[in-house]
Amino acid sequence: MFAGITPFTRSNIAALKSHIRTARPEFKSSHVDEALAFAFGFRTQAALLVALDQLGHTHLHAQANHLWFALRLKQLGYPGVNPDALREILWSATFDRDPDLSAREFEAATIFRPHPANDR
Repeated sequence: MFAGITPFTRSNIAALKSHIRTARPEFKSSHVDEALAFAFGFRTQAALLVALDQLGHTHLHAQANHLWFALRLKQLGYPGVNPDALREILWSATFDRDPDLSAREFEAATIFRPHPANDR
């Protein structure tokens, strides 16, 4: 039901929007903005942007609900949207990796990786 973005940043939101607009060019740019905000639990894109500005350089993970995305698009005048097709579009998006986040993930994996029995 949910499509994830890691980390939840302006650049990744922009990448997701670009991916959606490539897959579905009939959606107006501003409508995709509003539908994405709604899918992430915000009432408007303005509210989403304020939250992104307040996050700074945190490593927040967020999930978009494809059903909410479809609902908002229907409210904006796209009655024939297919939620399952939208889910596939949301899930197929790719994002740039944050170098700091990659370093954290590597360090955590190193700490919690089991050691071979003959390594003691």
